[in-house]
Amino acid sequence: MIDPTAVSAPLRLQLDNFTDNLWGGDWIPRMKGIPIPDAPVGESWEFSAHPNRPSLVTVGSRVIPLSELLADAPKAVFGERLNARLSGRAPFLLKFIDSRDDLSVQVHPSDEQARAHGADAGKPESWLILDTGEAEGEGFIYVGFNPLKS
Repeated sequence: MIDPTAVSAPLRLQLDNFTDNLWGGDWIPRMKGIPIPDAPVGESWEFSAHPNRPSLVTVGSRVIPLSELLADAPKAVFGERLNARLSGRAPFLLKFIDSRDDLSVQVHPSDEQARAHGADAGKPESWLILDTGEAEGEGFIYVGFNPLKS
C-alpha cells in the first residue's frame, strides 16, 4: 500500500517504457537523451495504466507501476475533484510514436465494441505530429481506406 503523502508533484515517470516495432526507429531515445536500444523503438508509453505496459513511476525510493499508484492513491495523482469523475482510472494513454517505416494497420474499437470483447473502453485517438523527418512535408497519416473528400 502506498502512503498518499509520499507522492510528490511532478510525478517522475521512467523514460524507457518502449515497444519494439519493425517500423520503429531511434528518434524517441535520441529525443529523450538516453541510450538507443538494439531493437527499433516504435512507441514510448509515457502515461499508461494499461496492464500490458504500465508506466513506471518513482514514489519515494520505490519504482512502481502507475496502475498500482492509481489504485492506492488516486487522489494524490488526480486531486479530489478529478478523481471523483475518474474513480482512480487513467483517462487516457499518452505515447510517442516513431514510424520510420509505414505503420501496421490498426483497428480501434468503440466503447461498445471494446466492452463486448472484455475491455473497459474503446480507443479513440488524437495525433499531434512533432517531427516529419528530414524531408519536410513527407509525413502523413491514412485515415481509413477511402480517398479524403473536401
